[in-house]
Amino acid sequence: MFRLKMRFQYEYAEDRSRVRMIGLCFARPTSALAKSEIFPQLPDWHYRSGSHIDFFFPGFTDFSKEEGALELSMPGRGTWYYSSKFFDTFRQQIERKTLWKYSGGNDLILVNARYREDLEEPEVDFSGAIVCQLDSMKDSKAFPSVEQYFESIFRFAEETSDRDPTWRFSDRKALSIGGSALQRVALSLLPGGIGAEVEKAKHFAVKDIGR
Repeated sequence: MFRLKMRFQYEYAEDRSRVRMIGLCFARPTSALAKSEIFPQLPDWHYRSGSHIDFFFPGFTDFSKEEGALELSMPGRGTWYYSSKFFDTFRQQIERKTLWKYSGGNDLILVNARYREDLEEPEVDFSGAIVCQLDSMKDSKAFPSVEQYFESIFRFAEETSDRDPTWRFSDRKALSIGGSALQRVALSLLPGGIGAEVEKAKHFAVKDIGR
């Protein structure tokens, strides 16, 4: 998390005490969804996310340090390199630290990060993570497109003043789909389209994946 540390120490120096939302996006270059709906958006997302949220793509760098790394032309972002070894190393690290297991597709983990002044290091809190399996969410029509879902994340991160932003994002998404937990259960008993809307809400559940 060297880049996250640099962000806290330099770009966020005036407000390092603020809890920040970060996204870990496990998206491999062979993925059809990543190629069609994630990678083409990176130039816009780079500016849209601003100082409100940081996204990290395991396995990707803008410089090559690994023999056999795949060279990729990222739209509007120049040449990137993808290392299967780096991707899998990061996957193993997160799986050792948490209860999350990589799905094999496009997984997005939204978590909170805080800066530890005593350690001069960022600390990532996985206890209130939102785990999103983007492929299944798209298939079940939980969102119209990945682009629109990410916009809702950017908008929330831009507007929130909560000390624990990932929890609030999940709560807000659930409310926008089906209301309270009791309401969602009641709606699920109904036939037809309303029950289908409730099915989408499960994708936005906050999961404690911390060990």
